[in-house]
Amino acid sequence: MALISMTASHHELDLESLEQLTRGTHAMGKSIVTDCARINGSVVLSTCNRFEVYLDVDLDSSAHSLERPDDKYVEHAVSGVAQLISYAANVEPARARHAFTVRTGEDVVTHLFKVASGLDSLVVGEREIAGQVRKSLQSAHADQVTTGSLERLFQRALRTSKNIASQTQLSADGRSVVSVALKLAEPTLPDWGSVSALVVGTGAYAGATVAALRAHGVRDISVYSGSGRAEAFADSHQVVPVFELTEGVADADLILCCSGTGGRAGKSLIVDDTLGVVPAREEEPHSTVSYVLDAASIVAARQARTEQAAGLEGAQRRQVVVDLALHRDADPRIADMDSVLLIDLSTVRANVPDIGEDTVGHAELVLHESVEEYVELEKLRAADVVITRLVESFNQAKTQQILELVRDGFTEEDAKVRVNKAVNPEMHKLIMKVRSSFLR
Repeated sequence: MALISMTASHHELDLESLEQLTRGTHAMGKSIVTDCARINGSVVLSTCNRFEVYLDVDLDSSAHSLERPDDKYVEHAVSGVAQLISYAANVEPARARHAFTVRTGEDVVTHLFKVASGLDSLVVGEREIAGQVRKSLQSAHADQVTTGSLERLFQRALRTSKNIASQTQLSADGRSVVSVALKLAEPTLPDWGSVSALVVGTGAYAGATVAALRAHGVRDISVYSGSGRAEAFADSHQVVPVFELTEGVADADLILCCSGTGGRAGKSLIVDDTLGVVPAREEEPHSTVSYVLDAASIVAARQARTEQAAGLEGAQRRQVVVDLALHRDADPRIADMDSVLLIDLSTVRANVPDIGEDTVGHAELVLHESVEEYVELEKLRAADVVITRLVESFNQAKTQQILELVRDGFTEEDAKVRVNKAVNPEMHKLIMKVRSSFLR
């Protein structure tokens, strides 16, 4: 068995390339286990700034999961997964493979613990990522594609995240993507208590967005969902459902898009600084783009605002559109419109505030201790499996020797004493050798 992770994130790719790479891969975990014979389990983590695949791969039944497997086995597994992703995302296989950073063994553990704790986030210290890690594990459960190794890994990562949150100041000031976006929006808006906000989308990030708005003092919050889930979301979050997008936009000073259902259809491109821009498949039709919130909707909404205000003042009131979706919800052309400020993930990325080195250092110390403890426990677990087999083998041999001595005239009790005296020291020596070899 071996743990392998494949990571594409804001560290390695621009957000447009990352968006293209994750297109159509929402159910990838089940396909990976179904289509790749040696892969026993898979957990897929997809957020606004990362796409990661964690694999439990059957490479060598005698090895434990934290050993570093042979590169040829790793590349075989990774290439198979990249092939599946390339078809789902409409990206050339070589481009998909090149987009991922691959980790194995203990490096997988350290990386996931960092991710779950917010230490690898676009906004270092964000807490939302822990919920997304938990949700990815729950999805793997629902698809029945997790394994014991992956279960232990993810549960310990979530526990590490809690420990860092409680023992350090890493997330004490509520750092998150949405909090940075709201800070950028603040100078353009009225006082928070007077702001009318529309949330577009009803997923987990929409819930976090509503919470962030309330923390800023926003009381007038409505929600729109193109999939018809606005009313249920509104009931559970005590906000107002909106059933016509243009109407909701017309009434809002601040529109926050986080549905992630917009974006490309047709031919796709993946952009890489080294490899350039390459079409995925030449036979595909010309690319089309659809957005949940397009420029026409903003124009119509602003016209409605003008009519409602019965004058120029209403038309000139500024609006802010915040697009928190990796698969863009808002048409980028909105940024060119007068009196409309567009804030997207790229804007957030360019304005992430620094965090104190002491705070990060303390969090990394807690993380390092957690990784060491987890690795030691996993090695002991792997050693125990080998030792159990070893003891079973010795016991079978002892039983045979006892039977032979009984046939030679010894009593069963004497035979057991003689065999145990001869065999047990050797068995103990081998057990200690096995345990020592696993803990190196």
